[in-house]
Amino acid sequence: AKAHPAALSIPGSAGATATKVVEITPVSLPAPATTAEAEPKPPLMSLTETAPADHPLQVLADRAAARWASLDAYACRIRRREAVAGHPKPEELLVAKFRKEPYSVYFQFLGPEAKGREVVYVQGQHGNLIHTLTAAGDIPLVPGGTRFKIAPDSLLVKNKSRHAITEAGVGALIERFGKLVQAVEQGDARAGTVKFLGQAKRTEFENKVEVVLHTMPPGWETQLPGGGKRLWCFDPEHGLPVLIVTYDHADREVEYYCHDRFEFPGQFGDDDFNRRRPAGIIRPG
Repeated sequence: AKAHPAALSIPGSAGATATKVVEITPVSLPAPATTAEAEPKPPLMSLTETAPADHPLQVLADRAAARWASLDAYACRIRRREAVAGHPKPEELLVAKFRKEPYSVYFQFLGPEAKGREVVYVQGQHGNLIHTLTAAGDIPLVPGGTRFKIAPDSLLVKNKSRHAITEAGVGALIERFGKLVQAVEQGDARAGTVKFLGQAKRTEFENKVEVVLHTMPPGWETQLPGGGKRLWCFDPEHGLPVLIVTYDHADREVEYYCHDRFEFPGQFGDDDFNRRRPAGIIRPG
């Protein structure tokens, strides 16, 4: 029987064509950066030789979009590393809940970085503010466990992450990938080159993922003025993007977003984004 990753416990949740495996040299990308606790990373990928017609970029984009269209909500675990304003930030581990309508986000940080922080945001409600239960060190002179609310576009928020909270989750990634594939199909040279690399075994996941490499020229993205490279990894089973790794023009890792242990509960109610939590109260208002 096929093995599956351990189920993710979310606070408050309701419960063939033959292929030939070949070893490929990493595509001029450095191994992902690691923290002191992280295990050493092996070479970037071991690819499965697959006929390109079987897995065109459009098929990946359409499959992800179709899966996303079928969902109202989901939960997952996220590991992320970012470089903001040129400064690498420590890796964060969190569990997350997302709801489409109204767009809603709940994060609980598991640590060791920012352990105890909780975040709730519901677009257009509760003053359209991000409501946070702070972790120790989040705000100078403010103790951990303090309730705090802030505008999504505030400078303090922008200094914490490369992307706005409204861009969190796989929905925004799917939309971005779809636009990229469309640009390539239309022959837009500004997009650079996008190649489907086949199936790869990554240490983050039990099973292989489908990998796309986007080589970006200068000017394609504001935050990558010198251009760069991005790996897109999709889960062959549910079709969603599960790993994004971005490097700048000097091959320095600037983004690492790993999504795993997905749960698809059908839907979340308002209480999942406006309630008392085990660590404290983050009820907006």
